[in-house]
Amino acid sequence: MKNLKQLLQQVFMFVKIIALVFDSRWQSLIASVPAMQTACDAFKSMVNGISEKISRYHAITRGIAEQKHAARTALNQISYSVMSSARSWAIRNADFETAAKLDITFAEARHMPYKNFMPLIENSISIVQPLVPQLAEFNVTPAIFADWTAKFTAMQDVLTGPQSAIKARKALGIQITADVKMAMEFLDGQITPLVANFQGTPEFFNAFFLNKRIGSSNVHHTRLHAHCQTELGAPVFGITVTVNAFTDPQTGKTYAADSAITDVNGNCEVSEFFPGYRTVTLSGPGIETTTFPAMQFEKGKAILQSFTVRPSFTNIPAPQQTPQTTGTPN
Repeated sequence: MKNLKQLLQQVFMFVKIIALVFDSRWQSLIASVPAMQTACDAFKSMVNGISEKISRYHAITRGIAEQKHAARTALNQISYSVMSSARSWAIRNADFETAAKLDITFAEARHMPYKNFMPLIENSISIVQPLVPQLAEFNVTPAIFADWTAKFTAMQDVLTGPQSAIKARKALGIQITADVKMAMEFLDGQITPLVANFQGTPEFFNAFFLNKRIGSSNVHHTRLHAHCQTELGAPVFGITVTVNAFTDPQTGKTYAADSAITDVNGNCEVSEFFPGYRTVTLSGPGIETTTFPAMQFEKGKAILQSFTVRPSFTNIPAPQQTPQTTGTPN
């Protein structure tokens, strides 16, 4: 989906507006203008629908990413094993040209972009194939070679699919974009004009327009778009996501922490904090307070990150980070 970052920022703004207008402090005020109450109810229904679709969009995205990660890991492992063995055979037989073509470290294979990695493996398979009968001593059997080619084919299939999931995600992205546009037009055309009725209550009136902003007021600040979930993938509502305080090693200056609270879909935006190598802590009711390893936040960029939390009343394995997108999301 194009402009995912902007869409998420709009939805975060919608959620803040809903939290304000449905706050118990203002219920009698809102009810005093029936048209406002009706508009707020309709707007809440719109945003709930958008949030549910975004939740499904993230689930599809995670599923595709997990398939790619699993296929890539399996292909990395067997490719490094076979290529290293074949390279050893080539060196023993003074075939240094072949050895050079098969020379790669495991780290290089793991971090190589797909556009470079896949042609390399395809070429390596063609180099090793005629050598298989001579590689038994180096633990490259016909069965292992067949497994290698099968994992390469599986990786190709993942990169070109699963088409059904990709099509579903694309269709959902189009729906979300249209729904957000409609909700924004409704907010601007129906709710915002009605807020003029509440100028006599400046605490509410000012809070409405303070919350009615998209994302950060200064685009040069870094942002964390956090998605918090249980190990079963259920979103976690009402917990605090904190980008912890950071001391710049070059200047010695300490920058304060910044926090946000997750919505019903387990999402929140932490914004306007100083960039740096900073840890993130999740805390709140029903979960164990957990500090995750530091991430590199860069000036003017956002990170979209999923966090898995552990219930405070059970003894299950420690939570792990699940990276999705580093840098500014597309």
